[in-house]
Amino acid sequence: MITTVWIPVFMLIVWALLWILFNLSNRRLTKEFSIRTVEVERELMLNKLQIRRRSKHLDRYDFLRYNLDEAIFVQREIIV
Repeated sequence: MITTVWIPVFMLIVWALLWILFNLSNRRLTKEFSIRTVEVERELMLNKLQIRRRSKHLDRYDFLRYNLDEAIFVQREIIV
């Protein structure tokens, strides 16, 4: 008779502990994911700003004025 009472109690305690562990793990993972998401969004924003800045400077650059054909030449000293 005592074992019929203790088995459900034991199962209930085990279930409660597993539920608590799951919730703690879930909260930790959610917090880590939120922090990483904010970091990635910030990096993405910085990359977009850098792309816009580079594009703007390329649009302003006058290739004919600086005559890149004369500036770029093969450098035989550089071994690739």
